[in-house]
Amino acid sequence: MVDVTFPFIILLGGPLAALVTALVRGHQGWRKAADILAASICGPLAVAIWMRVVPGLIGTNPETQISPALSFLLADLLWFSPVFGGFIGLAIVAAAFRLAGAAPRHPGDNWVRKLGDGVRIVGYVYAIIGLVLAIALVALAAAVGETQVVSVALLYDVVVGAVVVLLGWVIGSFAPKPASPANPS
Repeated sequence: MVDVTFPFIILLGGPLAALVTALVRGHQGWRKAADILAASICGPLAVAIWMRVVPGLIGTNPETQISPALSFLLADLLWFSPVFGGFIGLAIVAAAFRLAGAAPRHPGDNWVRKLGDGVRIVGYVYAIIGLVLAIALVALAAAVGETQVVSVALLYDVVVGAVVVLLGWVIGSFAPKPASPANPS
């Protein structure tokens, strides 16, 4: 189901992915600005592309029936497509910086540490979106006087995001530490 918060996710999903990535990976200056710009463009662009792709996936015949599971999956992919687009924008910026010959920000990083950081980034983004949606639902319920829908279950996505962040920390802890330079005497 697409709700009233979807326009905010379209506009802010990509930049949220870029800001969290900049915080976790330590991007600053031009790299951070390029990340935010690319994610801000690719986020809404991913929604537009997804809206063009879905009719081809399910067909345009009104008598075509799709399963409820497939419809929920397509709706979830639509809802998270700005975030996916933001991550695609980040990958484009990373590739452009490497092609331009920029030195790696973390030269001692290996794939385990990068995987751990990636999992943490996804967890943070998921938890932030879950928290914002829970707050929006509580505010909407209070505004219309339907407070019986407010429960601790609204924090499920926040907890899932926190678990994913912890998983990222665990993965990153298995990465070998970069060798420290020799101490000249």
